Amino acid sequence: MQPEHVQYLLDLPLDTLASLVAGYLGYRIAYTGRDTKHGTLDVLFITFAFAFIAKTTFFVATAYEAKSWVLFGSYALGLCLAIGAACVWRKWLMDRTFKVLRATGVSAADRCTTAWESMLHRSRSPQRLVVRKKNGERMMTLNLADFTNAPLGTCLLGEDGSVGMYVTDIMHAGTTEWEERQVFDPAKPDWGYDMTFIPASEILEVRISLHDADSLKAGSRHQETLIRKEPSLSALAAERN
Repeated sequence: MQPEHVQYLLDLPLDTLASLVAGYLGYRIAYTGRDTKHGTLDVLFITFAFAFIAKTTFFVATAYEAKSWVLFGSYALGLCLAIGAACVWRKWLMDRTFKVLRATGVSAADRCTTAWESMLHRSRSPQRLVVRKKNGERMMTLNLADFTNAPLGTCLLGEDGSVGMYVTDIMHAGTTEWEERQVFDPAKPDWGYDMTFIPASEILEVRISLHDADSLKAGSRHQETLIRKEPSLSALAAERN
């Protein structure tokens, strides 16, 4: 952007500038991690959508010829409304909108180009994580919920296909038995949690067990989703319960 363009934006009326700031902040919050495929028009019009929410408060304050302190208060309120709308959209409405579109047969697309990317963008809590490496070694986090309060959360699933996980069990190549590992040593609390990072280039398969509220109500324990590459993991039949 050229300096004269920046100056043009700064010379805009205060309410317009405030609504654009609120709109862009709303966009960043609503689409953090989901904006890699967005073009200029996507960014522009999504920003305008959240800016419109903020602008309504400015319009009401201006229409009633409110005092200056009320106008400035309306800017703060508009900013809060835009950010709040972005949070609601990201947390609840986005996934529900795609679900309605799929259920009604309108569209099954979710703007993701790969199954892995779609998995990252779904608001679900994985229960168990198993990674099989190309060298035949398997690593597992038996219960991800045990690490909810860990510094980096339950696990890290990278956009590039890499995985960061707390390995509670490991199956070495050529064996069929899981060997338990200690992720956190109570005798050495200063060491913290032991997280293992696995580059995408070393991963052959990732298996993630997901809880589904509807299936749990129907009596099903869990649904297991195979995310990458091969159709089965026969050795998982030998894993410990």
